[in-house]
Order: sequence, then C-alpha cells, then structure tokens
Amino acid sequence: MSPTDSTNLNTDRSLSILIADDTEYFRNWLRGELKRFISADSEIRESDDPKESISKAISQKPDLVFMDIDFKTDRTFSGIQAASEIWKSLPDVAVIIVSSYDDQIYLKQLLDAAPEGASYGYLLKDNVVRDLKRAVSLVLSGEGYIDPQLSLRLTKAGRKTGELTDGQYEVLVCIALGLSDKTIAKLLYLREQSVQARLRSLYRSFGIPSKSSDSSPDVGLFSSRCRAVWTAIKTGLLTEAELLRMIPQIQEQANRANMKIKI
Repeated sequence: MSPTDSTNLNTDRSLSILIADDTEYFRNWLRGELKRFISADSEIRESDDPKESISKAISQKPDLVFMDIDFKTDRTFSGIQAASEIWKSLPDVAVIIVSSYDDQIYLKQLLDAAPEGASYGYLLKDNVVRDLKRAVSLVLSGEGYIDPQLSLRLTKAGRKTGELTDGQYEVLVCIALGLSDKTIAKLLYLREQSVQARLRSLYRSFGIPSKSSDSSPDVGLFSSRCRAVWTAIKTGLLTEAELLRMIPQIQEQANRANMKIKI
C-alpha cells in the first residue's frame, strides 16, 4: 500500500528533511517512502541520537524533522525533549513525532513542548504507510496532524471523498456544537493556531471570507462560523442526526482530557 494521495502537498517544493531514529532500517524505509512524493531535489539527512539531532537541526535548518521518542543510544533524553530544544533555536521548523507509543500522555508532552505557533504532528509507526503524505502535507501547511488512533476523529460515515478533509470536518462539528477555539484545541490535542488554520481552510472550501480576507466586501457582515454551519446543513454535509451521533464521542474525549464540560 502506498501513502494516500488525498492531499495538496506541493511536490515541486524542494524540502530539507531530518530523520531522527535509532533504527537504521526504519530510517532507510522512511526515506524511501518520502521519496515517493517529495521533490527529487529534496535533501534527507539522518541521525540516530536525540542530542546529535539537535546539533544537526540547528546547523542544517531543515523544513521538517521526523523524531522518534525513545532512543536506545540515550535513554536519558527523549525525542520530545530533543524537539523542544530544536524549537528553542528554530521555532518555525515543523516536527512530526513518529513513534510506536499510542499513549496520549506523549501527545500532552508534545503539546507542552511546542512553542506558540509551532507546527507539529504525531504519527504512529504502524500507520506511516497509510498516513505519511497526509501528515506531511498538513504539518507543512500549519494545520498539524494527530494520528487517528490518538485523536478524536469525527469522520462522517459515508460522506463523499473530496467534500471536506477529516480536519475540516472535525472543526465543523465542533463549531456546530458551539465549542470555542480553545476548547477544540484541547479536545483535538492541537494548538489554537492550528484550529484556526483548519477553520480558515474550511471557510475557503465553502467560499466564505474570513477576517483575513480584507479584499472581500462581505467581511464583518456575518459570522464565518455560523455561515459555515449553515452552508454544511444546506448542502447536506451536516445533519442533526450526525451531530447527535457525535456528541457521545466528543463527551468521552472531553472526559479523557479532564475537561469539565457538558456537551
């Protein structure tokens, strides 16, 4: 199985990538998977040690870093700690944690480590083949990516491919239920900026101007959030039955995140 093609990744863009993992086989394999869809002019470098990855990142200034969590070469220093140190020098670098660990505690550690505005993702190694291209595309676009096994996935059963991305549909459901950007961020283990990026993407899909669309005469005449929900209802992308089906999932996620809210 090859990586999903349902993304808008610019394959003409030359990327600088650093893969930090202590397993040579995985580094080589990930390199091969990346070469399926990134520009042939892209540079891919490697590191098998978390502290070495910091120095390599600072000197090479990559666009994207793939970082494992646990390194046999240094049990005292995790990949998330390494990512945190990299961000101190390179706050704009995108980081995707690629790990076998599916415990949400690592997501919380990543969220705590990431500076404001940072672009990051968390991808389980078992799902790299399926989700790698999507994860790279979303992280480089600023939306962020959290593996479906770790995050609440509000995927509408039976909806047509290409109508909305999973990320767009997630935030659509959340705003339809009246959740704030801050609450959505906590539920989906994202930064508020990533939630706002998804909302802007949703508005563009619906042809709705956002506050950043200064050229549009319609800005300020209506709420973009309400307009998006109305458009989704009008076109059949969102129904009352679908929202009612989602509420238990969202409430369960809120409980796991220790959020004292009643949906």
